[in-house]
Amino acid sequence: MPADSSAAAIVALDPAWRPAATESLRLAAAGDGVLYLLTSPSGGGGSSSGSAPSLRRLTLATGEEEVLELSRVSATPAGLFADPHSSTSVLIAHANGDTVYVHRSRSRVLGKARGLLITAVAWLRPDPSRSDTREVLLGSSSGAIFEAALEPTRTSRYRQLFTLSPPAPLCGLAAEPFVSQGAPDDKRLFVLAATPTRYYEFVGPASLEALFASYRELSHLGHVEVEGPPPGTAWPPPHKGSSLDFDRRRGQEGGGRGSGASPPSAFAWLSARGVYCGSLLFGAQAPRDSCVYDSEMRPYPPATDLAQSSGAGSASPAALRWPPLSLALTELHLLVLYGGGVAALSRLSGELMCVARPPAACGPLLGLVREPAQGGLWAWGEGGTLRVSVNREERHMWRLHLEARDFETALACCSPGAPSQRDLVLAQHAEHELSRGAYTLAARQFAKTGKSVEEVALRFLSLGQKGALQTYLFCKLDAMDERHAMQGTLLCTWLTSLFLERLEGARGLEGSGRGEEEAAAAEEEAAVATAQAVATAGAAAAAAAAAEEAATTAEAAAVAAEAAVAAAKARRASAAAARA
Repeated sequence: MPADSSAAAIVALDPAWRPAATESLRLAAAGDGVLYLLTSPSGGGGSSSGSAPSLRRLTLATGEEEVLELSRVSATPAGLFADPHSSTSVLIAHANGDTVYVHRSRSRVLGKARGLLITAVAWLRPDPSRSDTREVLLGSSSGAIFEAALEPTRTSRYRQLFTLSPPAPLCGLAAEPFVSQGAPDDKRLFVLAATPTRYYEFVGPASLEALFASYRELSHLGHVEVEGPPPGTAWPPPHKGSSLDFDRRRGQEGGGRGSGASPPSAFAWLSARGVYCGSLLFGAQAPRDSCVYDSEMRPYPPATDLAQSSGAGSASPAALRWPPLSLALTELHLLVLYGGGVAALSRLSGELMCVARPPAACGPLLGLVREPAQGGLWAWGEGGTLRVSVNREERHMWRLHLEARDFETALACCSPGAPSQRDLVLAQHAEHELSRGAYTLAARQFAKTGKSVEEVALRFLSLGQKGALQTYLFCKLDAMDERHAMQGTLLCTWLTSLFLERLEGARGLEGSGRGEEEAAAAEEEAAVATAQAVATAGAAAAAAAAAEEAATTAEAAAVAAEAAVAAAKARRASAAAARA
């Protein structure tokens, strides 16, 4: 299926926020109901060039902006990590290894973490009894994982928990608490750590120290590894956020996503060779077990496909090629962000469905962030933020399921206002059953389609499948509207002749038990068909009589009208003669 670049495409990018004319957006992150926007004067990358950056907290519900105080750091900001569970906390990592913690309207440098280039952060769910304390996992450019307890004025706990071997920069960290199945008091923790070419799972007790201690004892740490980037390409890209995303839809609870929603059901990882997807199941795992199942790699779209999806007036097609910069999961699609646009891939097939391109004023895209409370998505570049809208993403799912020969699901995904979709699914299901010799099943499916009776009947007769033809005719007769009585009479007559033919064949086998059984079955079916034919013929006769009566009534009305006209003419003639 070609990628959809029309106005009704699955994904659209709508301008949302723009910095002042003299500023550029350098980093963006999303907290609970807020966006954090780090800007600096245009042409300057940050403090290292002498221009101090500015941090704004944008409340999405009201559009209110608040400029937050920032501690002075003489280095370029390299990463922005917002707390998804609140609207009050954010970390800013700098290229020199300094990290600034902003809580509410105050900020401070994390002294204990000086020299640590933080590239990934996982925020643990806060303890209600300590509302101003945030526990986090910090991932570094060297593959080290640290634990920190952040308070407004101090870091009350800071320690290294684990170091990956071989060392590699962490580009994604996530921590999910869950409860052991059947033991509500047995609280456990799942941590997912991603590098450019590997991801690692840590499953165990809820205590971070106890969890990682059990893995430090292992001589070999289990992981999933993918190949490096294609030859001649650089990896990792300059990530402006996490390379992990999770499907946190509430499902039956309704509503959007949120930090208080159920544990995620799936994840996606932006790897060097494609988007690695997997489902997640929590509850029955023992320590060191895996929570991931049904995982698969979805390769990035070929450069030619991305280039063909670029329209006039958009960013350069080359900017849509390499590297992918960020990703997000929707219910049915994977959104992969490139400098020149957002590509939507089907989660079912990996097929490129469409490419949404930013307006020229936004400039090249740099990142993609998700607001956790409602699940809203924002793409951003130096020229501001763009609201990512996902429109009727289920519209192509029926065809994808059809291509996968999942006919029942394809039928369920058909649009109620598009009967042609349903007819195509039923016809292909019938053809599939026919190709594998399931003639009776094929007959039942053909009977639900709009194909002509003659066409289907010839197919079965050419295959010598008169029994399937009988099934088809019976199914068509059962579904036929009473208004088509004449056609019903023809079908009944045809069925009766088929059963009589079968009965004659069965009588030729007289003397054998099989012949007697065949004859009895044929006589019974012929009787049913004959009764149905009589009933249908009766309905047809009644319809014909009604039509004849209506015609007679209409004819009488016409004669009466003509007589009235003649009488009126006579009266006018008499009146004229009298006047003369």
